[in-house]
Amino acid sequence: MKRLLYAIGVAAIASAALVSCNGNNKETSGNQESRSLPILGTWRYASMTYIVSGDKPDTISTVYGPDSIQIYDVYRPDSILESYVTLKDSILRQTQMRYIFRNDSILAENVEKKVQIHVANATDSTLNFNFTLTESDKTAYCETLSERCELPAWLRQKIKK
Repeated sequence: MKRLLYAIGVAAIASAALVSCNGNNKETSGNQESRSLPILGTWRYASMTYIVSGDKPDTISTVYGPDSIQIYDVYRPDSILESYVTLKDSILRQTQMRYIFRNDSILAENVEKKVQIHVANATDSTLNFNFTLTESDKTAYCETLSERCELPAWLRQKIKK
């Protein structure tokens, strides 16, 4: 269970960092490189691999299928990244961060965390990124694959203001 919660936390932080960078790319930045990165919108984590170092090193790979935890990152044009970790029709975790995109990295932060994410590859439909996460005495190197999608109707309804 701790492993699952750690994976959820890692994914949520990564998504939040990634989202915040994307919102800045097309509409608020004059940087040509930023405009060319097609990450504005909603992305669902398809898979994540992370290597945990520390007392008990471990490699964990997760494929997010329809009946498992789902992680969504919403990159808004106002430089806000919203991240949602869900299971069935419940929100397990919700995070919001501000982000900027510089070169091939997304820098995202809120009052609790600062994350730097390297965008390894981005197309109109897929996004690969990696980052290092340090918490307490553990460090994890994470690699992800996300797919462009729409938020599920039930989630849109729950987060509607």
